[in-house]
Amino acid sequence: SETVKLGDSIENHRAHSISPQHAEIWKELAQVLSQDGFSQLYSISTFEVYNKDDILVASGDTDCSLFFINSGKVSVSCSSGGLERFLCRVGAGTILGYDQFFNASVWTVTLKALSSVEVQVVSKKGWQYIEKEVPGIRQKLQSFCMQGIDVSKLITLSGDDRRNQIRYILNTATTHRVLNHFGSDSGRKIDGELLDISRGGAAFSIKFTSSEEANNFLGKGLLTSLKVASGFSSSFSGVVVGVRPLDAATKSYSVHVKFAYIINQDEFLKILHVFSLNH
Repeated sequence: SETVKLGDSIENHRAHSISPQHAEIWKELAQVLSQDGFSQLYSISTFEVYNKDDILVASGDTDCSLFFINSGKVSVSCSSGGLERFLCRVGAGTILGYDQFFNASVWTVTLKALSSVEVQVVSKKGWQYIEKEVPGIRQKLQSFCMQGIDVSKLITLSGDDRRNQIRYILNTATTHRVLNHFGSDSGRKIDGELLDISRGGAAFSIKFTSSEEANNFLGKGLLTSLKVASGFSSSFSGVVVGVRPLDAATKSYSVHVKFAYIINQDEFLKILHVFSLNH
């Protein structure tokens, strides 16, 4: 079944006019943001309707929108061993996607409609306007969202944390080749610094000229090379699954990469040994 998105003027008016029902559902949020701040946030949202069994967003998606559930029930699940593992059921008054929205992170869960579901969706594009018009709204909204469903915690408690390998803190210069959709070198090279590494992924410090450039890095394929003075080098391909602000002064961001494969234990131990000797 298809998602029904409201497009004509009457439906758009409905999306941008706060009904008494919606005002009641989101009254606590309106108190936190102020009525004017909430009204402006609501005005740039898109009203969407999903039918039972529709997928709102799937694990692995790079959709950085924020979902405000107005009515209906939605299941939150994660993929484990090729199967979907149910995490929780949520309903009206729940906000989902704040980690992806505020930090630019790949979705690690799937949202599926268990009934007819109505949501307001706030996109990054609309948010950029509101953030300039309403001082302090980012901190207020982020704080409110963090009091709700903690998806990362649910995944950890389920035993299916995407970075369940032990992470080792290593600091060394890195070179990253950005890959195109075919997995080939696109010709773009970026320098960075390794923050930590596990057999399944790594985190790097990389400088970007703007938050937009950093956010656009989400989902990019990378070929990362680690080198030391002794001449040892090792390269791994992977995909960017998260981008978070690290140091505003230097415009540095932590870029989290999931490797295309789990590094062989012997190879990984060699990497740790070589880098421990050179640092």
